[in-house]
Amino acid sequence: MSIDAVAQSAHETPPGQPPHDPLRAIAGQLSSPRVDRGLLAALRRFNPVSDGRHNLFEVQQVLLAAGIDLPADHARQPRWALVVHCLAIVRGAHHGQRDTGAKLADLGFSEARLRQLLEADGPLLGDLLPTLARRVAAAGVTLNWWPLAELALDGDDGQDRARKARVDIAQGFLRATAAKTGA
Repeated sequence: MSIDAVAQSAHETPPGQPPHDPLRAIAGQLSSPRVDRGLLAALRRFNPVSDGRHNLFEVQQVLLAAGIDLPADHARQPRWALVVHCLAIVRGAHHGQRDTGAKLADLGFSEARLRQLLEADGPLLGDLLPTLARRVAAAGVTLNWWPLAELALDGDDGQDRARKARVDIAQGFLRATAAKTGA
């Protein structure tokens, strides 16, 4: 299945058919009590930006099991490696119905940090997303990783999904912040 088909099917499933959500599939693998602890540790440890060749086997194992079969030269291979790395850090704590922006506000994210995340290019996202994942893991929070994955997968390309993800995250954050302050 192509990556565009995977991403589209996860968000726009025809009525009456169960959706194929690759993030849910990856999260399910990484949160399973039967997960290979060595695999999980390897995926959590490596840096997908600077160590792209390390853990190639493990990343591909997770992606293929989730139904993501990209050609070797596909531009999104390293981007998916970043997403897998972040989901490994949070041990699969992904819930597709959570408001990502609101959860970031609940974590005490500042507006400046959120702005940095939303305006980041691919290389900076490679640094920011794992840091965010560590913070989420430390707090024991489950959030919807789709908007963050869309930033990683489509951010530099200016795709509509990345633009929509930015707006969704910002709106959720601002709504949650306003609710806290009573504004």
